[in-house]
Amino acid sequence: MKDDEVRFLVKLARERPKQAADGPFADAVGASLGIHPKRVDYLLQKWTDKGWWNYGVSARSGWLEPAGIEAAEKLRP
Repeated sequence: MKDDEVRFLVKLARERPKQAADGPFADAVGASLGIHPKRVDYLLQKWTDKGWWNYGVSARSGWLEPAGIEAAEKLRP
């Protein structure tokens, strides 16, 4: 995993572990870390394929699955 991916996953786990209408959305979390929107989309799709991320209509409003939260916890310092 690249550094930006690690930082993004850990921050998402801290700020958006479950689906929440009041945000922050995943794209906003990525932007706060200086990650390009296309990279955010790529990572969310990658994590969806791994079973770490799930969403209904839009990946930006998705949530981490237990496997994604577990992966983030292993990466936290």
